[in-house]
Amino acid sequence: GKARWTADIHLKDRIMLNEIFSDCVPDFSYQVVCLHNYDNNELLNREDETDRCIQKVKERRMGYLFENMEKMNIQEERKLRAEAEKRLEDAEKMFDEKLKLATEQVAEKTAIQSIIESYQELGMSKEITQNKLMQKFNLTESEANEKLEQFWN
Repeated sequence: GKARWTADIHLKDRIMLNEIFSDCVPDFSYQVVCLHNYDNNELLNREDETDRCIQKVKERRMGYLFENMEKMNIQEERKLRAEAEKRLEDAEKMFDEKLKLATEQVAEKTAIQSIIESYQELGMSKEITQNKLMQKFNLTESEANEKLEQFWN
């Protein structure tokens, strides 16, 4: 296309959570060449690394492109990726559960505080307020008393 390249040119920067999976993510950058600035003859007559790669591909000597690559076990890489995805899924599940629990705890604490403050403003006794807390939030007498001590001014 004719639009300016805006995406990251480093592969690792294009992968979510690349810091966690740094051992599994290759670190290379893309060579961005604006081809629409050249006509076909100019592209075919270039004498740079891109041209040498194109010639190797045309000559079916692509082994040159991979001669310095480390050997890798694709099945092992798939297994490692599946394990990493499972760990990520488990971590996301745990995060969601903890977030939900924290949200519920904050909501309950806020509700308890509001009830105590409201009953106090209305002139209700601590005993009536304590009974309401026990009833509404299924608290024991000592738990309700603890909340009263915390929020009763």
